[in-house]
Amino acid sequence: MLFVFYGTDTDKRQNAVKELVNNDLYKAYETITLNDLTAKPELLTQYFESTSLFGQAYVVILDGAMMVSEVKDYILSNIETIVDSPAVCVISEETILAAERELFKKNAKLCAEYALPKERNQVWTPFAFTERVGMRDKKGAWAMYTEAILHDKSPDEIIGALFWLLKTVSLLTKLPKGAPSGLNPYVEKKSRTYMTKYTNDELFAFRQAIVKLYHDARRGTVSIDEGLEAILLAYM
Repeated sequence: MLFVFYGTDTDKRQNAVKELVNNDLYKAYETITLNDLTAKPELLTQYFESTSLFGQAYVVILDGAMMVSEVKDYILSNIETIVDSPAVCVISEETILAAERELFKKNAKLCAEYALPKERNQVWTPFAFTERVGMRDKKGAWAMYTEAILHDKSPDEIIGALFWLLKTVSLLTKLPKGAPSGLNPYVEKKSRTYMTKYTNDELFAFRQAIVKLYHDARRGTVSIDEGLEAILLAYM
């Protein structure tokens, strides 16, 4: 059985999960909570595809676990198995892409959105997005990225913002101490903070991955949307 709760109102989303878990129907179930650090496809296989020798029933809460590409792939590829499983799967995510929402709406017992009023939602801007990437705020960056996709921001704009960020931070790592950067003072201050979040090798690999994706997408050898998702998950 599958329940999906998503949206930017974290409090209401969490309350919906608690209300479901505390329902009399599931009081005898053992509750397991997995997040983006603890969820693994092999664990999900154990809960959704195997039968306990002792007949134990589970409520498995996946809290932000779809940020992990392997977990997300498992869920989307095994949706029918999860729906038919005696275990109860509860997905709680801040953002879910449109195609995934449609899949969940067709298969889940309940797929509900809990959104903050629009004025309180995160609005995508290149600066807001690069700030979250620079601070290595994986959840915030992912939320901003999905917000951009939902509002039809072009992949070129997103890639351009990432490239500008990585180029600026990389420039500062190569400057001799005390040498002028020529950057806006505010931008330089922010970028020097971002320098502490990544090693030089990580910055180089991140930047190379963005450049490669841009050229491969132009050649038509990769999907630019899928490539961006993979890069954000890999380098954040």
